[in-house]
Amino acid sequence: MADQQTTLTLFFHQGWSYTPLFWQRTFQCLPPALPDGRKLLLIPYVAALAQKRAARNPCVAIGHSAGLMDLLSKPSPVFSQSCLGLVAINSFARFVEGGDFPQGFKQRVLQRMAKALQRDPAITVRDFRASVQDPTSPAVPHPSQSELAHGLTMLLEEDRRPALAPWVQARRLAVLTGAQDPLPPAHSLAGLGTPEERFEDGGHLLPLTHPQLCARFIVQAIMNWRDQAS
Repeated sequence: MADQQTTLTLFFHQGWSYTPLFWQRTFQCLPPALPDGRKLLLIPYVAALAQKRAARNPCVAIGHSAGLMDLLSKPSPVFSQSCLGLVAINSFARFVEGGDFPQGFKQRVLQRMAKALQRDPAITVRDFRASVQDPTSPAVPHPSQSELAHGLTMLLEEDRRPALAPWVQARRLAVLTGAQDPLPPAHSLAGLGTPEERFEDGGHLLPLTHPQLCARFIVQAIMNWRDQAS
């Protein structure tokens, strides 16, 4: 059994157009400690803070949607020796289509979004959130225009599958997907997770629509990795 005083830091990174408030419902559903006694410290992901905290405590990184891609870029806690695993919720490591990634979006879709973002960020965010059936108010805060543009550039240009591969090989990637997710790339990690769950009634925003499911899955993944190592 783990030392009762051990603290495990959980870093949470949200997807495109959202702020750390995205995780509030999931935070409310997570227990203060794991069944083995390890305490949980819940922190929205900020690269500089993540690096500092990750050097001090064992950690787990949780990414939603494009948040996983950002976690797989340096600097990030996932590259520290203290990171125990990754939890991917409605996630992907590549977004645009390519020769070996036919389920990706066409580049022109994101290029149109980038142009629309220059004209009116609020409408662009509203339209995207509507496309993924966001149940919250469209007035929910969104990142700055520069952050939104940076995120679109990452989705358009980056392929983080090589950075994800070691976690898959080590069986330290947990994958939670929604069967009704309208974004094809969000189904691209199927078969790679240990553990893995496909929620039949879920869409692209499981941390908002099914926070208890997400909290349970995060705890399940961490305990699974502990048993793997024993």
